[in-house]
Amino acid sequence: MKHLAVQKGNLPQKGNPYQLVVKQHIFPKRSIERYCGKSGGVDILMLRNQKRLPARPENNVFCVQRLWDERAEKGYGKKIEDEFQAVVERVLQGDHPDSVSDAQILTNFYCLWNIRHYWSKIQIDDKNLGGKPELQLTPDDQESLEKAHIVCPTSSGDIPSRILRRSRMQLNKDAAVKEMSGIEWGVFSTSEGEFLVPDNFSEARIISVNPEVCFAAGYKSQQIGMLSVSHINSLALASAEKYVFARDIAKCPLLTKN
Repeated sequence: MKHLAVQKGNLPQKGNPYQLVVKQHIFPKRSIERYCGKSGGVDILMLRNQKRLPARPENNVFCVQRLWDERAEKGYGKKIEDEFQAVVERVLQGDHPDSVSDAQILTNFYCLWNIRHYWSKIQIDDKNLGGKPELQLTPDDQESLEKAHIVCPTSSGDIPSRILRRSRMQLNKDAAVKEMSGIEWGVFSTSEGEFLVPDNFSEARIISVNPEVCFAAGYKSQQIGMLSVSHINSLALASAEKYVFARDIAKCPLLTKN
């Protein structure tokens, strides 16, 4: 499996003393873990060559290399993920996301996931502010400030691309969440087949939970059969750009073409 190239400018200083997150998951590691089989990994289909491979949740295929800053990863991003995982745990214990606050949490997560994926593909260069700053910050100073979620230029006067990307991601997320304001989410569960997970879900407002459960915007919670599972999986495949994964792809039905 091809791993992501590591760009030198995205790496922290040797030893990573401030424990900045380098491998950033687009879809949360905790969510991927719910699809793991007995081997501890998932079944992934790489669309470019149609190869099925095993992959553990920490595999680089699920990650980017420090494309956004620590504020996006451990600030608003972590808050959205933590709230989402709390809703998921309640749902898996038999609860339903019927409250307005739960719906907002799910909308926030859906938008975060898809916007992370979108901006992971967009090239952004560092931006020079027009000369070197009067205060020359060392790499250690810069990383210390980033850990505290404070924006600062490099010693050459550049704003790093990961900070620019985070700013644009946050603006996009806020706009997308506003557009989806008031949308309710239902729980789809099935005992007929299993759900695929795409690298993004732009073709439908679906959030993958585990092989038998997903969230669907605009629907009431319900048990669904093979035909509906096939339809959702076909939408997942249509959304995906690089891969889809599942606990067992052979158990994920698709709509048949006439």
